[in-house]
Amino acid sequence: CNLYFISPISESILSKVLSFPYLSPQLLQGRKNVQPEDEIYAFGILMWEILNRKTAYEEEERIDSNVIKGTKRPPIPDVIDSSIEAKCYEIMKLCWSGDEQLRPTAKHLVFQLCKKVKQNIQ
Repeated sequence: CNLYFISPISESILSKVLSFPYLSPQLLQGRKNVQPEDEIYAFGILMWEILNRKTAYEEEERIDSNVIKGTKRPPIPDVIDSSIEAKCYEIMKLCWSGDEQLRPTAKHLVFQLCKKVKQNIQ
């Protein structure tokens, strides 16, 4: 499975097409070409939005410099209701790793999510 859907694009197009919550710190710091690791970061943000039923950083008017530095992420709730939800937060935090080389591959994400779903069905 290859989730590398976005071809290399210019910085001006990048700023118009994508909104900042989905951009990895590396893209926010000026990298011009989207890499698979950037898409994994965006997937982690989408997971957070689904679990929390709101848009990441919706209360922010500007990009927080800590988001750009890679040290700020959306908040994780203190209480997590289920084991599958806990596993999703665990996977999501891996997707947000500040070190892009530590982010999981799309293949690993699919494997981990399918494994957890199967455990909960049985």
